[in-house]
Amino acid sequence: MNYLLIDDEELARKRLQTLIEECEQKLTCLGEASNAMDGIKLIHKNKPDIIFLDIQMPELSGFDMLELLPKDHLIHIVFVTAYDEFALQAFEAHAMDYLLKPVKKSRLQDTISRIVAQNSSKRSSSDFINKLGLRTNLHIQRIAVLHKQETILLSLDSILWIESRDTITYVHSADGNSYRCDRTLDDLEQRLPQFFRLHRSYLAQINQIVKLIPWFNGGLKVELSDGTQLEVAKRRVSDLKRALNV
Repeated sequence: MNYLLIDDEELARKRLQTLIEECEQKLTCLGEASNAMDGIKLIHKNKPDIIFLDIQMPELSGFDMLELLPKDHLIHIVFVTAYDEFALQAFEAHAMDYLLKPVKKSRLQDTISRIVAQNSSKRSSSDFINKLGLRTNLHIQRIAVLHKQETILLSLDSILWIESRDTITYVHSADGNSYRCDRTLDDLEQRLPQFFRLHRSYLAQINQIVKLIPWFNGGLKVELSDGTQLEVAKRRVSDLKRALNV
């Protein structure tokens, strides 16, 4: 079996790799990453059997990274974390593997032995997400989107509106580009309080709305800072006006 190490602390990666090499089962290291974005690239490239994933990382946490993994790739994820009572209770409740920092060799050996013995019981990333309820826990500061076969991060300030079209989510930025995003519109609505659900098919950033335009039969359109006009569902008109304080 093979594995990746994803941890922002170089010393922690080196120590864990040394401990893994000392274990009875011989695993092959495919690489290591110091942040979630580099980790995602390695996962797409190598499709590892096991990921040793640090939870507390800057910009994108280990939990955030989970939501960007290929949904059809079955893996063993071993969460690596400093003491966090809530996270540990969740891991225990759903029989997920975890290691506490500083990692103890005996615990690591037990974890690897169990994974090797249960190689057929891998989980998809979506299973981890659903079991831990990650999609509704945290507000996000940036959105991961696909661009030319790479994953890039867009700051929220650069995003005007987000659209769901033919079951695919598109993020429209202020520079005129549109990007595909793996998150659903419902998920983004929960995690982006600065965006307003104008319609079942799109969200708009509130501070990018520059004009309200009367529409047919008491309806309403909004105009965004780049001139884009979006229709507001009638049932959302009153809520939008309250959100805009008009």
